[in-house]
Amino acid sequence: MKNFQNVIILSAELSTSTNESNRQRTLNLKGCLEDLNISHGGATGVYKGSSEVSFVCLPKNLEEIEALKDFAFKNFKQESILMQDTNGTCHLIYEDDSSESIGKFRVVSPKLTDVLDSYMVLSGVVYTTEAA
Repeated sequence: MKNFQNVIILSAELSTSTNESNRQRTLNLKGCLEDLNISHGGATGVYKGSSEVSFVCLPKNLEEIEALKDFAFKNFKQESILMQDTNGTCHLIYEDDSSESIGKFRVVSPKLTDVLDSYMVLSGVVYTTEAA
């Protein structure tokens, strides 16, 4: 069985905020990640046609996972974050620590994005989740 690394994907943006406010929120989250030296990269997350700047984070331990949850829920008032566990299964994690399994990441053709409810673009590659 292949072992996967924990991955957390989160954003600071809110659909109710202005573009400028979301730009500032994104810069603030990026600064938090850099201050804590959490490995991260930029991505674009899309949900039901709306896109947002997201960060793909590679936490090294449970403390970093908890810090990322705190950033998302307490600092940036997010509804959920996406976490891939060490088995490669993706979960939506909510503020009350409940979760919903949403399958595993898979690469899809960019031509399919108009029929997908949610996906992520990372380094030009489109990813979505699919139940195993």
